[in-house]
Amino acid sequence: MSIPLPPTGIHPEEFVFMNDAQLRARDQEIVRCVLQAAAKMCHDISATRYGEYKGRKPNPNGLRAYDPYLDGMADGASECEDAIRALEFTHHE
Repeated sequence: MSIPLPPTGIHPEEFVFMNDAQLRARDQEIVRCVLQAAAKMCHDISATRYGEYKGRKPNPNGLRAYDPYLDGMADGASECEDAIRALEFTHHE
């Protein structure tokens, strides 16, 4: 999976001319993009497993529909999504 990062709008050699606030803002935007991508992946896993559990989607594992294992996987992925979205990030000072 590739995580799209925001465009810098500047040439790499120009990073040396960025002040601390600009670099911190850029770092925070990158972290935000990575966390959003991780949360979305957990959401997609949860939706897929829940669909398999309810028998709405084909189950590639050959498990029968309404398997509590798939329901647990959906719940676990959903909890991971919530945990990732709740993360906060700051710069070490």
